[in-house]
Amino acid sequence: MTELVNSGQIDVALDSLNRTDISGNSRSLLQMSRIQRHKGKYNHAIQLARDARKIADIEKDLYISFFGQILEIVYLFGMQNSEHAMKRSQELDSALVDHGDVLADHLDLQAAYHYVKALILQFNGDLDEALDLYKKCNMEYCELTIPIDQNLVLYRIGSLLTNQGKLTEASEYFFRSIEMSESLNTWPNKASALTSYAQNLMYLNEQEVAAEYFSRSLEYWQKHPTPHGVIWALHGLGIVQYLRGELKESLNTLTGLFERYYSDIDETFKPSIFLEIIQIAVEDANLLLAKNYLKEFEELINQSSTKEIVSKYQLASSLVLKSEPRLKRKMEALAKFKALSDDVALDYNSKLVAMINYCDLLLYEFKFTEERLVETEAQEILAKILEKAQSMSSSLYYTQATLLRVKLSKLSDNPEDTRLLLEELSGNINSDDPNFWVKSLKLAYHEIFPKATEWAKNDSVTINPIIHSIPRLKILLYLLPRPSVSFSELEKRTEISSGNLNGQCKKLMDANYISKHKEFQSNRAVTIFNLTPEGFHELRSYLEMFSSYLKNLLN
Repeated sequence: MTELVNSGQIDVALDSLNRTDISGNSRSLLQMSRIQRHKGKYNHAIQLARDARKIADIEKDLYISFFGQILEIVYLFGMQNSEHAMKRSQELDSALVDHGDVLADHLDLQAAYHYVKALILQFNGDLDEALDLYKKCNMEYCELTIPIDQNLVLYRIGSLLTNQGKLTEASEYFFRSIEMSESLNTWPNKASALTSYAQNLMYLNEQEVAAEYFSRSLEYWQKHPTPHGVIWALHGLGIVQYLRGELKESLNTLTGLFERYYSDIDETFKPSIFLEIIQIAVEDANLLLAKNYLKEFEELINQSSTKEIVSKYQLASSLVLKSEPRLKRKMEALAKFKALSDDVALDYNSKLVAMINYCDLLLYEFKFTEERLVETEAQEILAKILEKAQSMSSSLYYTQATLLRVKLSKLSDNPEDTRLLLEELSGNINSDDPNFWVKSLKLAYHEIFPKATEWAKNDSVTINPIIHSIPRLKILLYLLPRPSVSFSELEKRTEISSGNLNGQCKKLMDANYISKHKEFQSNRAVTIFNLTPEGFHELRSYLEMFSSYLKNLLN
């Protein structure tokens, strides 16, 4: 039976135990306990571990008795019942005072005990010590070939490395945990590892892959009664959509999350989601939605008024104030953003949002006053934003900071700096996000496309009218690094409505820049688009032309 459990044949072991009377067998009860835990049934697992201990105590089997105690502590931590787990741990330590030799005689029990001590260290905030002990557990489990438990140890190591900011190393441990879960029927471990791995990919700017792993983890969480897991995965998916520039999809995901799971969301997590929805709604120019959620956020403030929650509410209200057309409102927001930039109650990301918006409003003020003190302050805050964005490896914040630098150089009448910064922005042309390059240029110069047309005419430069269109440029840029793309994917990623997309694709096909064919996928016909060699050549020529325009824009 032990071999079946350790090899991951959970269903086979469960079937075998169900066909056997195990009511008086402490070892079988312990195995059944492990099986129920890996099925996500923690309460049942705890009861079985206690039953096994009762029998073991009668039989004076210290090995089973201590293993039952250890498993119960692990399960309690898994259920977030840390206080109860700590009490059980103290009882275990007291019992081991007179029977410490049991650990020395049973290496698997020793490894499990080390795992419990690592959990306690993590709970007490001794993260470095916890990480060292988890790694020791991992080595012990490898030697003992107990993959069903090693799987969880790998996940814990990845989690602590993530907290230390070692995302690449953490991702390796998460991926190993996922790989191990593939051969083991341990869905809670796998779902947790998938979600954590996706989060790390998101922070490492691997948005396409992150979205795929969030979707996979969501499938697992939705199959089981675990709303916290669904919340975790849906939230991550919504943030990935935002980072990819899919504002409407992100809003739909996050607002849908609130509508369906509001009562299940931890109270300390709700303020963050409120802030994210309001921020994205403001960026999407959906001020009505932002104000509605701000009112709901205010109701939450009335129920709980910790410093962190109040600070996040102030940041959300400042974002709404900034979007108001009246100058007085913007200056009110300016003062709030300045205070929030140094607010110790805010997390790293929220502070960056405050700093970026503070700098943006400083430049708005400079536009009207041209005071050099304002310019100096804007330069100082921009330097801080860039430093933080680079330390986080965040392309989103780095791009926003670069756009602010463009705005500052233009207001300061530094055409050479502006030209260089625009070249830096255009260097992101091969980004996975088809909107990234076009959006960056639109943010820097709202009239950049018509100005390019005028420049080409005056300088006798031939500009390709078929490609010189934001929708068609989005389509070509998305097809550029991909061998083939379906119509539905193209519609989703370029944010072009199906009717408009049909018309734009027809113009590109008429010019022989793209081609299409039908493929059968899941017994249905799917329209597939490809970039033709001629389309590739013309797109490259257009981009070279546009690069020349950027260089001469302010000359």
